[in-house]
Amino acid sequence: MKNIKHLSIGKNIIFLYLITISQILLPLLTFPYLTRVLEPSFYGVVVYTTSVIMYVQIFVDFGFISSSTKKITESIYNISKINKIVSETIIAKIFLFIIAVLLVSISSYFINIIRENFVLIILYLLTTFVTIFIPDFLFHGLQKMSKLSPIVVLSKSISTMLVFILVKNSGDIYWIPFVNLIGALISNLLVWRFLKKINIRFFKVKLSDVLSEIKNSMPYFLASFATLAYGVTNTIVLGILNFQEIYIAYWGIGFNLISSAQSLYSPLVSGLYPRMIETKDLGLIRNVLLLFMPLIVITVLIVYYFSEEIIILLSGYEYIEATIVFRLLLPLLVLSFPVLIIGLPVMGVVGKVKEIMTTTIIAAVFHVMCIIVLIRFDTLSLTNLAILRCSTESVLLITRVYYIRNFIRPIIKGISIKVE
Repeated sequence: MKNIKHLSIGKNIIFLYLITISQILLPLLTFPYLTRVLEPSFYGVVVYTTSVIMYVQIFVDFGFISSSTKKITESIYNISKINKIVSETIIAKIFLFIIAVLLVSISSYFINIIRENFVLIILYLLTTFVTIFIPDFLFHGLQKMSKLSPIVVLSKSISTMLVFILVKNSGDIYWIPFVNLIGALISNLLVWRFLKKINIRFFKVKLSDVLSEIKNSMPYFLASFATLAYGVTNTIVLGILNFQEIYIAYWGIGFNLISSAQSLYSPLVSGLYPRMIETKDLGLIRNVLLLFMPLIVITVLIVYYFSEEIIILLSGYEYIEATIVFRLLLPLLVLSFPVLIIGLPVMGVVGKVKEIMTTTIIAAVFHVMCIIVLIRFDTLSLTNLAILRCSTESVLLITRVYYIRNFIRPIIKGISIKVE
């Protein structure tokens, strides 16, 4: 039975990686194409609008990928309860989406780049709305990623192909979010075709239950916000301070490459989380850290050495100034892996969920205060933002290690834990 469970979790992680690689590799195919066919200022607009949408996506997801996954895993044999969880989560996402749209609309009055490109943002928002109805948390909880994976790969492949066909110059910029919308619609149709076969249906739910779902997911939202949104915040700040689009493009190139690499960590963390809920086996965490940390450090050193060549290859000579941003952000790849592993897979199962939120708030306050200081003394620059981003991740790692200090020895020795 134990071998079967290990096989199941391993299979789930493999399919999670297949999804993530398709979400990273396929956009990377269009990355050098878009930086060349779009003028640098237009590419800066794409970077900024997608950053705004990433904020919206994080807000709409609200940590449900963790909280709802946990509920699904704990209710795996109760189809009625699963349907209730799915219905409550989707309605909660719709509610949060409405709030997000209102906030974006209000911000357009204060941020020029949002106001001037509001139609582009609307197209991206439509894609976000469509993805609300794809219950990825359900597939995670049921460990059925083998069913979702081919659908995601297919839709991403179609979107990627359409970019090459439809985007030929800066005037075609609106096709970029539109092809993403097409891919999302295809995913939605195929996903619900499968879900109907396993009797997943919408239930009528109470508003109080929906609000309770949001409240319960708050710690998970703040936990995920830390590693996903700090860099995006920097992009938003650049727009608020009216940095030229070319500098936003430099930041976007460096940050997006690092974010793409960080995304490779997510399937492992998502796959480990249900397993840790079930077994409370800290030995698994130790083995993961021992296996991956040396590989990450060696990879980062190699990438640093060839960073200029990588930037030129992927984006072209026009963006060579993005190299310094890319180099300064590389330590994030070393820092963020243990941050994620210590997060939900450890703190989430040893009764430290609130502490995840606490560490996130501490890091967020540090980040915001430092940005205010940089602005106050007129020292805000791309290099300082990159250094700050790594410093914030260091604060996050240190505070999380502090809160699990009593579990450090069991992790080192690989001792299983029992949590009531």
